[in-house]
Amino acid sequence: MNAAGESQSDIYRLARSATLDAIEALVAHDAAVILVGAQAIYIHVGEAPDPVEPFTTDGDLVLNPLELLATPSLEALMDEGGFDPHEVEVGRWVHRLTGIFVDLLVPEQLGGRGRRGARLKWPQQGCCAESAGPRGISR
Repeated sequence: MNAAGESQSDIYRLARSATLDAIEALVAHDAAVILVGAQAIYIHVGEAPDPVEPFTTDGDLVLNPLELLATPSLEALMDEGGFDPHEVEVGRWVHRLTGIFVDLLVPEQLGGRGRRGARLKWPQQGCCAESAGPRGISR
């Protein structure tokens, strides 16, 4: 249990829910959105017998900037979907109801020159972080 009294299983369900909320919020850009990380693996594995309990505390979405539309802005969609940008970490969004993080990532090869934030065309600037590589992909 964490300080809020939530079990690991509860946190896992909150992370899955926040990730699905982000995917739904970004549906206007669905051609550009790729689910990666643990959530992607869980979707492919499903309820298969596994000695390790599924557990992750966040969600990760990779965005293909070549497929992003000029509008609507990612920032507006995430805001409407119930997310606030993290105060410090570029590309990290905080689900208002649960506090769960969802990271919007762009492969560094497509993110332009920068150290952390992906260099996207306006109005998509400042919404995504660059990532060296995906840890699991689901399309």
